[in-house]
Amino acid sequence: MALAAYLMLKSFILEDAVDEDGSGKKVFVFSRKRGQRIEDEVDVFFRDKAMVNPRRYWDEVRSIKNRIHAPRRQ
Repeated sequence: MALAAYLMLKSFILEDAVDEDGSGKKVFVFSRKRGQRIEDEVDVFFRDKAMVNPRRYWDEVRSIKNRIHAPRRQ
């Protein structure tokens, strides 16, 4: 979830959070704008080089949690 929140702050669009195997663990599906490379931002995140506004980061974490726990539309 931490990486997903970071990617949202970097303008990647969270399309869905899917429970693929029924375990309750989510797989996050992102889309990107032309020219964006998600791999580059993932690398920055895991090299501990990511810099974000803490309040905005926490807002994104809450947004993801709300989306995960909201009832699914049919």
